[in-house]
Amino acid sequence: MILTVQEKGFKAYQKYLAIKNHFSRDSYDFFKHKGKVNATVTSFRARNDRYYFARIEKKYPKKMTEFFLANLIERGDLWIGDLIDEEADKAYKNWLKRFEALQYLFWRDMSALRNYMDIYDCTFDDLFMIKDNHPPIFQMLAMNEISLESFIILDMIINFIRVFDKKMLDDPIWSMYNMKIKKYRSFIRINKNDYRKVVKKAFID
Repeated sequence: MILTVQEKGFKAYQKYLAIKNHFSRDSYDFFKHKGKVNATVTSFRARNDRYYFARIEKKYPKKMTEFFLANLIERGDLWIGDLIDEEADKAYKNWLKRFEALQYLFWRDMSALRNYMDIYDCTFDDLFMIKDNHPPIFQMLAMNEISLESFIILDMIINFIRVFDKKMLDDPIWSMYNMKIKKYRSFIRINKNDYRKVVKKAFID
């Protein structure tokens, strides 16, 4: 299929909408819907910003999903015009570097948690305690002392977020993170046994 000038970028537009919908709508799941959205070439032709999508499609023909995902995770919900600058490329490269070294990243972050325990003379369970403030592990996430990926992977292993949901149900800061956490986890595919070994080494051995 040969696309006209007005139609170039339509694939990028579809990917962009699919990633945005995944992270902003409870009812939409990128994988269950196979990245499909209700978008037509006709509606795309009417957009004044289609040139931006064409540029992204040309630059990242096989990595559009990853590019949009990286920028949403790194920079938040952005207008398409913000995704053609150097910061967008930098965000993608930073995310890719992190994502391609997940196990190392996880080990580094577990070491940071272990260091916190040593400094504040607390137990592993204390990292998840909700008293008068947010739990230490969430505070470290919010202050970028551990990565979002490691936070999610640790939850995949020990399942603590369900407790946070119950005890911080009306907390606006937790709510702000919660949707992103739950939606991002479906993009993180790991062998849990490998990461359990990292947890054991960091906190038990």
